[in-house]
Amino acid sequence: MELLIVIALIGIVTAIASANFKNYRDRTNMREAAREISADIQHYKQRAVSESVPYSITFNAGANNYTIQRDGTTVVTKSVGKEKVPVSINGTPSFSPGGTTTLELYTRGTTGNGTIELKHVSPKVKNIQITTSSMGKVSVK
Repeated sequence: MELLIVIALIGIVTAIASANFKNYRDRTNMREAAREISADIQHYKQRAVSESVPYSITFNAGANNYTIQRDGTTVVTKSVGKEKVPVSINGTPSFSPGGTTTLELYTRGTTGNGTIELKHVSPKVKNIQITTSSMGKVSVK
């Protein structure tokens, strides 16, 4: 009888722990996707300065990816989030000038103003916004 009670308690604790672990994993995946995009913006902004060649990053919400271009030539196209991670671009990103989905990275270290928002399939995970300022600052909220 006591063994059954112990087994039942272990089952209850395991069920609670697995639910909390899933929420933790979902939040971590979301932050990781945002950090990857932010790191790419910073990296290619620095390359634009060091190479004296403008770069741009075009976000495609429909395909859930972004393309990095060097002076109009595609360097790489990356998916948002990793394989089997349910993180996607929420809505249509908008960057100045012109309200386009393309973030311009200029040779002086400046960028276009704008925001891209990421969402997770789970409603328990808050959306994350990546914002760029004209002075080149990138913030993740």
